[in-house]
Amino acid sequence: MNGGCYGFFLGESKVMMKFKLGQVVNYAYSQKKELIPKALKKFFGDDIPGQEKLMCEEINGLFNEWLIFDFKLTNKMSIAVEYFLKNPDSLDQSLLDELEEILKTQFYDFLEIIEVKKREWLKLYSFTKGKVIKIWDKAGSAGVLDKATITGRVAKIRGRWYLVGSNGIQLPLSSTPRHKKFMRQAEGSFKFTPKDTLGLLLKKDDLKQPVQSKIYTKKEIKNKRKKLEKKFNQLAKKYVFQVDFKRIIEFIDYENYKSNHADMYKDFVNLGIPENAVFNSLQLFQDIWNFFPHKSLRGGCPVEKYQEAYLK
Repeated sequence: MNGGCYGFFLGESKVMMKFKLGQVVNYAYSQKKELIPKALKKFFGDDIPGQEKLMCEEINGLFNEWLIFDFKLTNKMSIAVEYFLKNPDSLDQSLLDELEEILKTQFYDFLEIIEVKKREWLKLYSFTKGKVIKIWDKAGSAGVLDKATITGRVAKIRGRWYLVGSNGIQLPLSSTPRHKKFMRQAEGSFKFTPKDTLGLLLKKDDLKQPVQSKIYTKKEIKNKRKKLEKKFNQLAKKYVFQVDFKRIIEFIDYENYKSNHADMYKDFVNLGIPENAVFNSLQLFQDIWNFFPHKSLRGGCPVEKYQEAYLK
């Protein structure tokens, strides 16, 4: 994780920033090098990529951003805060003021593109803040998708919001007002970081799954249900909650939504599942919803009803 592969990436979009966050990264690797193995383990788990990794720069950029902003030292400070307090590079006051602004205002988030003025700015909806933020970004605004959600860290510098840190990723997704409401209500229950973006990055191909085209047999649906129960129990163990799988199945069976089912995620939380467990496992809960019986469907499940209507 050293040499040219650990650089912090600040492109044309950050020209209004005078301070280079790469200086904090260099400080981390030179002054906190004994902590790097621990940080790597915490960020990547047991699967730490080597220098030969094809997405080396993208992945290492995410790690370096997490390292300086989100990894906590024994004194509970981030490396970026310690750098600011110690000022090891003897920054002048204007650069210190800029870094202080970044530290006070920065946050990392899902950001849905609402409006773009090419080569000037983007209006992005912050999921956890529940509001639209105007981001000044010359290069980024020129190359984004019309409808997409990006991950990134934003900060206010001299009265304007900018994307700071490593390059995020663009996901070809947009959200309903209901989903935005769910994310907003979950604010404070979890903290989204570049580590979560890493998970999305490694699973990016999964986001391109087509609409169901497979016809499931009764045996395959039965086996799928067993697998989903096993995954749910693993989730319960990981997040330490006591909600029984049978309670979830009963809830689904007796659900009485009249039109929009987006509130099911919030109702899962009301049943006692932590919000971050639901948020980080949306596909699992969607599959449970789709593969288990609903009385409103006369005892069938959405997968069965869909294939009866469209695939047979």
